[in-house]
Amino acid sequence: MDTIIRESKPKDLEQYTDLLQQTYQHAYTKENIGLTADCFSKEIFNNPATQKYLKSNLINTLNQKTWLIFDSDKLIGSITCFLKDAKEALRNSINVKLVAARKEMERQFEEVMSERAKLLGTSHTGIVET
Repeated sequence: MDTIIRESKPKDLEQYTDLLQQTYQHAYTKENIGLTADCFSKEIFNNPATQKYLKSNLINTLNQKTWLIFDSDKLIGSITCFLKDAKEALRNSINVKLVAARKEMERQFEEVMSERAKLLGTSHTGIVET
């Protein structure tokens, strides 16, 4: 496995959309409360309003950073953190969303997130969804 972690770019939108659509459809479909697979369909994730929101997640600023995790050329995960400002701690926990369920990947993410948290001068909370 050739794992690469890098900052996101707007050109990653198509793969990012596919990753989140598949992850949300798998993780949040709950038929008994009315959250059907159609609620997380490709059509929903590709509509203009959703695309605008997802593209905004890929733009790195002083207050927001997104890193993408690739296995070779395939996007397999994303990490987004929101900062109150450049000097303060994380406002939200860092969410790691994975399509592939691999223990080795969890270990690698923990190492990377700990390193990133040190660089940001804060602690982190990770959630791994498989």
